[in-house]
Amino acid sequence: MDQRNGAGRSVGPMATGWDTYRDDQLALLDHLEIEQCMLVGSCIGPSFIFNLIKAQPSRFRAAVLLQPIGLAYHTTEAEEWPGLNHFASQHWFGSWAQAILANQLAERWELSDLYKALFAGRTFVFTATRTEVANMSTPLIVFAGVDSNHPTQTARDIVNLAPHAILVEGWRMMPGLAEVETRVHDFLKAHVAPTVSSPGQNPKHSTSEPNQIVDSATPEEGSKVRIVGLQQRRDLNGRLGVVVGPFSGGRLRVHLGNAEYVRLTPEHLVDEGWEL
Repeated sequence: MDQRNGAGRSVGPMATGWDTYRDDQLALLDHLEIEQCMLVGSCIGPSFIFNLIKAQPSRFRAAVLLQPIGLAYHTTEAEEWPGLNHFASQHWFGSWAQAILANQLAERWELSDLYKALFAGRTFVFTATRTEVANMSTPLIVFAGVDSNHPTQTARDIVNLAPHAILVEGWRMMPGLAEVETRVHDFLKAHVAPTVSSPGQNPKHSTSEPNQIVDSATPEEGSKVRIVGLQQRRDLNGRLGVVVGPFSGGRLRVHLGNAEYVRLTPEHLVDEGWEL
């Protein structure tokens, strides 16, 4: 997420609070004509996500929250800290603010006002109260953090409050990131909106069962596809690519980006429904 200054190439007026970022994000979705989507955010990202869900809950079908920030006491983290972790936001915001000042992108008073707007008098996840999270019906999967910036208890509290939330702890100890990628992919796939075809069209996807994509034909050359169901090379599951042509043995040659190609049978490719 390009946060106007210091987290991307954009330069603009300094934000005045969480709602500045929310309005930027909604404006971008409107500009791209994205009526519905799913959200993935890490660190400060879950706080952005909660603010978006509060504003337009029907627009977001599901969300993945990776190591959310929040105000919490130490529980099971290796690093201990006394009391609530107020110092955490002061530390990482301060580092960002120093970079903004060094690049002359804002005045010191603007940054001071922004810090107060983001964190002063706010608790829990900073953009939503516990009651607001408890009233959110959006499906969530929450991968717990393990340090003072991303307290484990914050993730646990989110899952205890939200009515449709899944908690994943110990994910950093999983072999590689392949299992995490699979969990995220499977969760998001379960909440994909069913495709509705226009009259007279021959749909590539069956919509007989909600939230389930069914490939009804071999993806054509130029089709965007997602890799699924591989037992060998599970690291490829969830990857997107483009079919560039047939290969021997009934396999298809798929371009994954840069100079990376794979050869897979159609049973491991879900046609994403658009062509180049």
